[in-house]
Amino acid sequence: MTNVLSHGIRCIEKILRTCSTCPRYLIAALSACLCVFISIESRADDDPSVLPYRPSVSNPAALPEPGWMEFEIGLFRESQGSHSRDTTVPFMLEYAFTRDLGIILAGDAQMVHTDPTSGRHSGQGDTTLLLKHHWSLDDGDDAPAVGLEWGFTAPTARRGMGCGKSDYVITGIFSGQLQDNSLDINVGARRLGEVEAGADRVQWGWAVTLSRSLNDRWSVAGELSGITRSGAAPKGQALFAVGYTVSKRLVIDAGFAIGTNAAAPNHSVFVGLAYLFGPLHGH
Repeated sequence: MTNVLSHGIRCIEKILRTCSTCPRYLIAALSACLCVFISIESRADDDPSVLPYRPSVSNPAALPEPGWMEFEIGLFRESQGSHSRDTTVPFMLEYAFTRDLGIILAGDAQMVHTDPTSGRHSGQGDTTLLLKHHWSLDDGDDAPAVGLEWGFTAPTARRGMGCGKSDYVITGIFSGQLQDNSLDINVGARRLGEVEAGADRVQWGWAVTLSRSLNDRWSVAGELSGITRSGAAPKGQALFAVGYTVSKRLVIDAGFAIGTNAAAPNHSVFVGLAYLFGPLHGH
């Protein structure tokens, strides 16, 4: 426990250093988003609550409020060893047509890769489009539920910074309550469009997340996740995050992740927010 806490403190320090070394326009964009969202919170008293999908790898089975658009954006920094690092601005848009059917658009608005061998490269990342289904297994807001996400990732990143060719993905989701904790379990498969010689084309992924509210404002989450495929080294990570509810429509978060094996990135740090726009049409 002492080692985890000390590593967490070091990762929080890295968040601050990351913010000081990232391109200024990225920090300006995130700051502008946060200021705009906070400035319109006075009219959100009777609105539905945001349902953040970030910052965990897993997603919940539930969809946002139908007719409202959920927007998520963050700043993410990942380090591999003492030299290679990636800084990205991940985003996600979620829209529900009904409580059981919606779409997700996600990707990296900006990527910056720094490596002592190849130098510094930057550009837009890949883009993922998913159709999402939700089925409640019982009555009530806290009833267990299952979900299904399926779609594809388009190679919108520059060559060498993304998937190269279209990937196809499908993920099954279970969400429920474990005492006072919310539990999300994701298991999925990704068919890679571009693979290295000797490796399998299908990549399997999983994630298990436990989260809980500490009070009306603060929440915490912990997650274990991993990916594996034949012919390639498996990767795993442990993630820890804290969230702060500014209002029903705005939640901000921060945290860190640690690689659990040699093939995974050593560590990563992140900050971000989730905001609920709307209503876009009457319901």
